[in-house]
Amino acid sequence: MPSFDHEALLALFRARPALVGELLVDVLGVSVPWCGPVAVADSELPQIEPVARRADLVVRCPEASVVVEVQRRRDVGKRLSWPSYVVLEHAASKGRPTFLLVVALDTSVARWAEQPIPLGHPGFALRPLVLGRGAVPVITDERDVVRCPELAVLSAMAHGRGSDGLAVGRAVLAGLESVDGVDESLYADIVLLAMSAAARRLLEEMMDMPYVYKSDYARRYIAIGREEGLEEGREEGREEGREEGRELERLESRRHAIRTVLATRGMALASEGAARVDACTDPLLLDHWMKRAVLCATVDEVFEDTPG
Repeated sequence: MPSFDHEALLALFRARPALVGELLVDVLGVSVPWCGPVAVADSELPQIEPVARRADLVVRCPEASVVVEVQRRRDVGKRLSWPSYVVLEHAASKGRPTFLLVVALDTSVARWAEQPIPLGHPGFALRPLVLGRGAVPVITDERDVVRCPELAVLSAMAHGRGSDGLAVGRAVLAGLESVDGVDESLYADIVLLAMSAAARRLLEEMMDMPYVYKSDYARRYIAIGREEGLEEGREEGREEGREEGRELERLESRRHAIRTVLATRGMALASEGAARVDACTDPLLLDHWMKRAVLCATVDEVFEDTPG
């Protein structure tokens, strides 16, 4: 079963298919003839053989087609199918220029996905166009949320667990209240699930109530996650999910050590500092802060000389 993140990204593109071309042109700087009415097409790509290849999403405008693939982990078999997606859509659209956009919010997966795929024929190698975490803008202005709520939700998915997560989440949730014609419940659920645990708690405090997930998407994946003993449906119980769960435990152990050392020394973290520690997913940075916690004279010194 596809993950919540995978389905949430596709839901954004289905809600506003024009976003696909805007990401290619405005964010990745690719020259795509993106104009006229835009629509989601059938993502089943037929072949002469009685087997169909199904892309995650196909979006068409009168002048171009874009095959969209959401990639959360390395999958060699899936990667080898991407050239056929492009060729089959090119044929199905009667020669319309066809592009492959891979959305990979995990940095290591993005680096893997952007490598060219040589097909053996001279000069014939597919170079996937990859939207990685670093390319997604950090949106912290409510006016930007109103202008393009789907891009704002994508920003929360990309940066919700980083140092800007709280600011992004607060702006998106506030901005969505001023947007008409979108599934606000679904978008808010996506934003809250994208946040770190600490940022989510702070956002709930700002709303002055525990958040209740409303969309069927979120409820279904939260139920799956609870059955598997994983956090709020973010994983599905496969080996990848179990490994991520172990990694989260290792990160939380480091965070707990920082809080314990400071508390033992009579220096409690303020809410902003606690949120920064809880949002950090870099074990080396947490180790650096741990050493600072042992030596510092004040809590503020923990975050001084933080590596870039």
